[in-house]
Amino acid sequence: MASAARSSSDEARAQKPGFKDGKEFPVARENNISKVADYAKFVEEQRIKAAEKAAQDAALAAEKERQAKEEDAKCLDDAHCYALKHKAEDYICRVAVENFAQHQFTWTDGITEPK
Repeated sequence: MASAARSSSDEARAQKPGFKDGKEFPVARENNISKVADYAKFVEEQRIKAAEKAAQDAALAAEKERQAKEEDAKCLDDAHCYALKHKAEDYICRVAVENFAQHQFTWTDGITEPK
């Protein structure tokens, strides 16, 4: 009941200075804004800040993704790095055997018979 009374009070006080509704008025009051024009500037500044933050966050995420891809590409050439990163215990052995094989070979592994 108290929030309903406060809401209707905010509605009445919001209309006097020209705010659209009672939702804008508490935000304006909280930020010491009494004029609708000042509130419009405040809202625009907040929108710009949010857009800049979103762009910055997106750039940061893209940079992290690029670095992760770079690290993955480096790890493809290093069997030990790949095995550590991908938890593939048999990878080091498998790559070593393939690299040191002097003749063509075929792996004969299956579900019950690993390499």
